[in-house]
Amino acid sequence: MGAALRLLRDRGFTDLPRKGATRRFEGPLPYARGSVRIRLEIDDWDFVEYPRIVLLEAPEDTPALLPHINAIGGFCYLAAGLAILDRYHPDHALAQCLDKAAEELNRLATDPQYRQGEFQSEFGASWNIGQIPMPWPILLGSIESQGRQVQGWLVGDAGQRSLAIGGKAEEIEGLCRARGWPAPATSASTCWIVRSDAMPTLPKTGLPRHLGEMFSWIRSWDRHAYGEIQRVLGERAYLAQPNLIVLLHTPAGWFGFMLELDEVKRKYYRRKPTFVRQSLHRQADTLAIQRLAAEEISSDFVHSRNLTYPSLKNLKITVIGCGAIGGYLVQALAKLGAGTGSGELVVVDPDLLGAENLGRQLLGFESFQLPKAQALKQLLQHQFPSSRVTAHPRSAYPLAD
Repeated sequence: MGAALRLLRDRGFTDLPRKGATRRFEGPLPYARGSVRIRLEIDDWDFVEYPRIVLLEAPEDTPALLPHINAIGGFCYLAAGLAILDRYHPDHALAQCLDKAAEELNRLATDPQYRQGEFQSEFGASWNIGQIPMPWPILLGSIESQGRQVQGWLVGDAGQRSLAIGGKAEEIEGLCRARGWPAPATSASTCWIVRSDAMPTLPKTGLPRHLGEMFSWIRSWDRHAYGEIQRVLGERAYLAQPNLIVLLHTPAGWFGFMLELDEVKRKYYRRKPTFVRQSLHRQADTLAIQRLAAEEISSDFVHSRNLTYPSLKNLKITVIGCGAIGGYLVQALAKLGAGTGSGELVVVDPDLLGAENLGRQLLGFESFQLPKAQALKQLLQHQFPSSRVTAHPRSAYPLAD
């Protein structure tokens, strides 16, 4: 510990009052253009968890948004598991962390290409969790590849409802049944889908907070997507709703924004949408937007999320036997997409679930004395309401004439 404290003093750090078991220090972090003041926080002197670094000031001549640095200065300078620090030589461990942080900050501050690549590879972290204000979360179901206008629903328990966007009402209804929520209510909100084949680029002024910043940012990395939004604003349909909701589908994922429309202009110029569009452009720098973070719930996303090969979508698969092996196998197949799309997952078993089965099978007392095949179907359709499961509670042998 003495060697660690001497190292920090030699590097210009001073001790700060403790916060519980956390030791805190403040000092300089040098990089190519000078140095920035940081706060070093250490909870774990075994260094299983790396020391935290918080930037207390922004590096000079850098964009307002830098990858790996969140809105309150938290600096992700070393990916978890990337380095094993020496618990028996804490001075070496701290030197390793500070040197790595200085190296990373220097690359972010001086290499625009590296900065751009890091922003694009970790776009979701910046958009969804890293910056203030936080985006509003929405649920995103299946979207037709050619669709442009998609209905919204309100889902969830009373007082805690969320907005769900999707092209399939039955998918949203299935989610509500599975969660035990009331039936979804059609929302007054309609969402407009805009697709782009281009990766979003690092915005110069930080993530957009006003319509003008959003327009300028989208135009800078995809003029076609920007033009699609302008076409929407030139049509009457979006003026039927109190809010304009736009979701963009890009190689970086889904994200979007919402703008509250002026009620008087929306109704008065309903037949002249281009007038409203002109007004939006004139006032764009004063019109606040709300960022939207989309959590995908579609079957295509759920069942292919962790695969490096195609899912079992569109296949017909039959499993004979729903016992200690078959039940878990059927559930694993459902997790891999069996029964989705035009596919079907068929389960066959003639037996009832007895007490002797409960200690080793997927099914529990909720299915006691029920046909195993039928009970397994009910369980899977509760877990994956968009999957098509067919149960045959009978023998797999051919029936006699």
